[in-house]
Amino acid sequence: MISNLYRVKYELEGEARQKEWENIISKLFSYLLNLARRPKSSLQDAINYTLNAKKSLILFLTDETIWLDNNLTERSLRGPVIGRKNHYGSKSERGTEVAAIFYSLIETCKHIGINPRKYLNEAAGRAIENPGAIFLPHEMLI
Repeated sequence: MISNLYRVKYELEGEARQKEWENIISKLFSYLLNLARRPKSSLQDAINYTLNAKKSLILFLTDETIWLDNNLTERSLRGPVIGRKNHYGSKSERGTEVAAIFYSLIETCKHIGINPRKYLNEAAGRAIENPGAIFLPHEMLI
């Protein structure tokens, strides 16, 4: 089903792409709901995680500025970030998670042509004004 999303991405445009993507996503999440009824396992945990994150995972359907995947960001992190020695300075698992979030945000800014420092300053200011609100890099383009 995932490969069909990519097929549609390259073969269709506009409303036809949108409609086909929605059909594929509907089938995918129906399939996952059926799988989620199985006995407790690591696979079931992953399925439940995906089901709980559905709203975020399908944003590309309603916002054309959001890509189907984040492969470009993943590739950009492989060199300087990913590796067992990269987080020796982190004192906790949470510190490592926060570092990964910042790496992702900064690489996303670079990719879409936004100054990362400007974005982080804006995001920090908005977080102070409205705690709990989320401000993503692509929102600076709006």
